[in-house]
Amino acid sequence: MSTFPNSEPHAAAPPCASALIELIDEVTRLRGRVFAAHKQADDATQMGGLQWLVLSAVVGAREAPTVARIGRSLGHPRQSIQRLADELVQRGLIAQQTNPEHARARLLVPTLAGRTLHQAQSLHSLDWAARIVGDLDLTALEHSIATLRLLRQRIEADYKNTPLKGSAS
Repeated sequence: MSTFPNSEPHAAAPPCASALIELIDEVTRLRGRVFAAHKQADDATQMGGLQWLVLSAVVGAREAPTVARIGRSLGHPRQSIQRLADELVQRGLIAQQTNPEHARARLLVPTLAGRTLHQAQSLHSLDWAARIVGDLDLTALEHSIATLRLLRQRIEADYKNTPLKGSAS
């Protein structure tokens, strides 16, 4: 079923194309519900959803990321991530370190307070997730994760390889 009422599928589009549009609609709705569900925790810590994303990106990084790297990973402008990172630095949740590869692009590292807060939130999130998943099949969830990851990677590759309309080739 198409998410666009009164619209006919494009004759040349494969059935998976319509299914992808429907999946994107569901993921968008899911994202909104997840942010709403976490609002209570956000209010308790006085942190917004994007601040949690940036803190998670810093805590979970294999090597200290830069603001630009986090922005690319999350699909947000560097300036927005910089503002959030500055707020996290002011709160003592992350720190900036000199980047030996780039004079101006500082590396972001979690502080003990940042790791502690992130760990507490992760435990809260696991309790919440356990209530939500109920009796869902683990294999089906793992398949969903793999499918979403593959779609994200394909979208990223398409974005990198598709020239902007109106730009010179």
